[in-house]
Amino acid sequence: MILYIRVLGAVIGGFVGIGLAAANQALFGQAQNAGLLPRQPSVDRLLTTLTLERGLLLGLAVALCGLFWSGAAFWQWREAGFGALDPRVVMRDTIPAAALMVGGMEIMLAAFLLSILSLQESG
Repeated sequence: MILYIRVLGAVIGGFVGIGLAAANQALFGQAQNAGLLPRQPSVDRLLTTLTLERGLLLGLAVALCGLFWSGAAFWQWREAGFGALDPRVVMRDTIPAAALMVGGMEIMLAAFLLSILSLQESG
């Protein structure tokens, strides 16, 4: 029964990743607004606050948290002599660690794309 709860946690983690991608798409659409939608001052303030450097630092921090958490899981496996582990215990650490690493990379890539979309044409 606990194994099924862990799998459900992995599925929910996937939905969180999908939600992050959907939020990124919304920001991309507002950043590249070609006059199709009215400008929203709150989104404009958010886009000026989220610079490339801040996005990269935030994504790096999230990814490093996941990497360190994954390293702690590896250390537990090392302490067990690289033998068989209880999946219920291992998934408690590895699923959130992987989700944080993927989420951090997605945040960094979104920061790059937002900075490109926010460039103003010169000339």
